[in-house]
Amino acid sequence: MRDRELFQRAVRALPVLALPLLASRVAGSLVKDSIPKMVGMILSLKAGDPLGQGGVLFLVLLLSLTGMLAAVLLSLGASLLCLERGEGRRGIMPWAIFGQWRRYWGWALWMGVFPVLWRAGKKAGWLWLGSQLDDIAFARFNQAINYYNVALNVATLLLFSLLALSVQTAYLRSPEGGFWRAVRFGLGEGLRKWPKTIGAQLKFVVPVHLGLGISAILLRRLALQAGIPGLSLLCDGVGQGLNLSGSIWILTLYGQLAASRYDYPEKKEEVETL
Repeated sequence: MRDRELFQRAVRALPVLALPLLASRVAGSLVKDSIPKMVGMILSLKAGDPLGQGGVLFLVLLLSLTGMLAAVLLSLGASLLCLERGEGRRGIMPWAIFGQWRRYWGWALWMGVFPVLWRAGKKAGWLWLGSQLDDIAFARFNQAINYYNVALNVATLLLFSLLALSVQTAYLRSPEGGFWRAVRFGLGEGLRKWPKTIGAQLKFVVPVHLGLGISAILLRRLALQAGIPGLSLLCDGVGQGLNLSGSIWILTLYGQLAASRYDYPEKKEEVETL
């Protein structure tokens, strides 16, 4: 299948997938961020003693952990729906994955743990460096970090996001094999198929990321220059809507891309065995 046909199939699938994908994104954001924060704010107003504050903190942490795992499963369910539609099947709704959580608990666990460990380690490293360096050296370090972030964003668009898609596809097709088996197979498959997937990435995904980034900058400048009360909230809402639309399109396209370009883990292993 050529890139043009891939694009056309994604466009035809988008109207059917848009609503469940939007619902999964909004629900994931609520259970991961909004609900724990709201519960924490409400309970903290009622708990005045230190013991009560500690209980509130524990409850908020528990809600955050549960919400994070639920959001990871919802995201995986959305990707599963797009993949199955790309393979010509009807597919299940993203939230139906909760009924099969035992099949996918490995992904939820590792993909929930890794980001937390990464953020904690990065923050701890910055705090330690900030205490060890003087102001000039720390300013140079921050400048180097900015260059690193730019390079990381470019590498993510050109390679890392496709490798992540390959790993996720391998896991969704064979969750019984476990998370690390999917990582090993998916990384190898992603690197092998990179010449066949980078074209669609450059044509149909990278422009979306660039457009969203430019739109966010323009909306922020508009809100700052106009100075109209409430305009910043409106611009934020428009920006969030654009981000949701972009993520829905990329999920839909990735489902078609993964279905047409990546092999099944079982098929690859049979070839290697023979």
